[in-house]
Amino acid sequence: LVSWYEARDQCEAVGGHLATFTSAEEHSFVYERLASNPMLWHGQKCNCIAVGPWIGLRRIDGEWTWVTDEPAAFFSWHPGEPWEDTHYVRFFSYATPAEPAPLWDNSTSGVDADDEFDRTSYLVEWSADCNGDGIVDYGQILDGTLVDADGDNVPDICQCTGDLNGNGVVEGADISVMLGFWGENPAPYPAADINADGIVNGADLAEMLGNWGPCK
Repeated sequence: LVSWYEARDQCEAVGGHLATFTSAEEHSFVYERLASNPMLWHGQKCNCIAVGPWIGLRRIDGEWTWVTDEPAAFFSWHPGEPWEDTHYVRFFSYATPAEPAPLWDNSTSGVDADDEFDRTSYLVEWSADCNGDGIVDYGQILDGTLVDADGDNVPDICQCTGDLNGNGVVEGADISVMLGFWGENPAPYPAADINADGIVNGADLAEMLGNWGPCK
């Protein structure tokens, strides 16, 4: 169990961020598939309180803001929430008996505290797509599509300029990938446009050749 700030930092350390919700549909999907898991909740049955995982919503200068700076237009507050002097949001249930619920409350403290209810689990979300192929990078690391040899949760393809097939080596096969997207509008594989000028051309090939060989 961690504080809100510890949860935020741990999410960022693995290349993600605390979960955000921009619609009721997204919120319902995540709650049903993940946040409702009793293993993520703790509390006291005797007074019917159950505290669930932190999410990426906090109050800054009186305004609710997601950690991704997305506009906070969707909320799922528990009746009576939020209080004016509280700033960090998590799932919460106050029922008989206490059990998971798709509702939120907000905590006074996001930092390390002795109060057990200021320390809980958290939901991490990955959205980075550094190679622009339309698929979240972390999922491709998990299924083996992209190599992450150093285990930092960032695909090696995104740390080794020119390794377009993600096998850890800049080689002839990567030139073949680049030639397949030669010219303007390199979508759906913008990673081939190494210098990001909208054209796959000799300048990109030169950068690739400058990194020839195994990724360091």
